[in-house]
Amino acid sequence: MRHAVPKLLGLALLLTSAPVAAAPPGHDQAPGQSFHITADSLPGPGATASASAPPSAIKRGENVPVVPAGFTATLVVEGLENPRRLLSREDGPLFFVQQSLGRILKLNDLDGDGSADQGGLVMEGALNPFGIATVPVGAFKGDLLVADQDAVYRLPLVSPGLAFKQVTPDGSFGEPKGHITRSLAVDPTSGEIYVGVGSMSNVGEEDPVKATIQRYAPDGTGQTTFAIGMRNVTAMAFEPTSHALYAVTMERDGMGDELVPDYLARVNEGDNFGWPYQYTGGFVQPEFSGRGMKLAAAKLPDVLFEAHSAPLDVAFIPDSWPAAWRGDALVALHGSWNAGAPRGYKVVRVPFTDGKPDGTYENFMTGFWVSGDSPAEVWGRPAALTFDKAGNLFVADDLGNTIWRVTPPKG
Repeated sequence: MRHAVPKLLGLALLLTSAPVAAAPPGHDQAPGQSFHITADSLPGPGATASASAPPSAIKRGENVPVVPAGFTATLVVEGLENPRRLLSREDGPLFFVQQSLGRILKLNDLDGDGSADQGGLVMEGALNPFGIATVPVGAFKGDLLVADQDAVYRLPLVSPGLAFKQVTPDGSFGEPKGHITRSLAVDPTSGEIYVGVGSMSNVGEEDPVKATIQRYAPDGTGQTTFAIGMRNVTAMAFEPTSHALYAVTMERDGMGDELVPDYLARVNEGDNFGWPYQYTGGFVQPEFSGRGMKLAAAKLPDVLFEAHSAPLDVAFIPDSWPAAWRGDALVALHGSWNAGAPRGYKVVRVPFTDGKPDGTYENFMTGFWVSGDSPAEVWGRPAALTFDKAGNLFVADDLGNTIWRVTPPKG
């Protein structure tokens, strides 16, 4: 991994208030539309043919995201290639990961007007960087953690020095093949590090470290397997009240439009979600009938998303939002490439009741899918979410290369 001393970059920034836009097409795109997918409602394998239907990228033009009444979507920046992860810090900067370029940038709001007016390069030379977090406790509190395909690194933003330090050992994620986007979460109390290590294939028996969540001590030692059977954990977050770990996972393909549902799940130590032998709480993967997990069913996730929706991030709504929204989660659905009937391309809200998901989700931010359904014509694909200290939501789109700020209503 190559490292660079931070330097400033000149960025072309655009700030525009988003006007009201009409709802885009699609069976799952209506504003506020609610979904409740259950294991009992799923068809059998192969009920529809497996598809390859990537979206058709179009220019955004005058199109803007659609958000609920009372919310305001504002374009913060555009033209920054491949923004795949976001992190807003208490001290002001908004960090974002450019995965394909191997670097992390930051935006600063120097005059406090709510728009970015300065950009800087934080690091470059990483190999597919993805997960990003702040060290919450200890001697290095305030430093930045970033996970690339090979390891977790610490960037000394607060502690003395400019040297980047590798935190996790070489080889602890296994061979960098297949899913190499390493999601990252840090326990806000203990500082323990959690890394999602995706599978190398769609369905197959692999290295035991693959399709898991790995846990490390704050200094990167003491690696343990926290949970297994999770094909590709793309994001994790700790629920603020219960301090439970939640993860979104992209499930397997090749079984039809409605299989296998992607999901959000509370993850406890020792959980097994089935991959590759089972899916959605105990259905047997046809290729592995009679093999593996013979005695116990896989854990059923808390919320099932339409198959191939491709969840990429999850964030919990802060108490600064109106009471009806507090404690719920938002999930970025990147959108399908392998479903005959496209789905996703939106941000959805997951309601929580008594600190737990109620099993449903509803559309929160749509408008990225403009027309067509074979293929879907889209200008953007939501990839990342973060809240700043004032409670504003930031949403990154890695197709149209935009970042949006969503401001909630007061009260």
